[in-house]
Amino acid sequence: MDAFQPLLTPRLTLKLITFQDSKALFEARCESYAELSKWGIWTWRPLSEMTIEENDRFIEMKQEQFATYKDITILAFERGDGHLIGGGGLHKCDWERRIFSLGYWVRTNETGKGYATEMAKALISYASNILSATKLLASHGDSNGASQKILENLGFEHLSISPNSYKMNDGSMIDDHLYSLKPSSVLTKD
Repeated sequence: MDAFQPLLTPRLTLKLITFQDSKALFEARCESYAELSKWGIWTWRPLSEMTIEENDRFIEMKQEQFATYKDITILAFERGDGHLIGGGGLHKCDWERRIFSLGYWVRTNETGKGYATEMAKALISYASNILSATKLLASHGDSNGASQKILENLGFEHLSISPNSYKMNDGSMIDDHLYSLKPSSVLTKD
């Protein structure tokens, strides 16, 4: 893991998050806030309170978590022009059992183009082939049909629903749907 090399897909380069990406990440987060906040992503503060400084603290935290083997947060860039498409990673790293939580997001103006699936497949392959993952976990917020479809298409098995897992900015609560995958099962499908 110390020598994480960018992951290449047909259209994307997935690389570790760095301070050089701060401006592009901030722009993508602001652009996508309305869409992603429907499912509890980045809603710990209102959009009006998001700042580039808070964005930098987020990057610093993710780099510290990587350095202590707790998290692998990546950003995905279009291979042609370097445009930031989205991000994700392998989170809540359990090295003893080799279990990782898969996450992904795509900026609003790039949704519906298969990028999330492309990122997820690359991360699943990395987890299986490089990290020797025994299991991947993933979840999506209630009514996030796009993420549900991606997980099901990748062979994830629905495990449970955790009621009222995320508090939204309007005070409402949404359920979290948990999925599991043995990485080798998806690699044999393609």
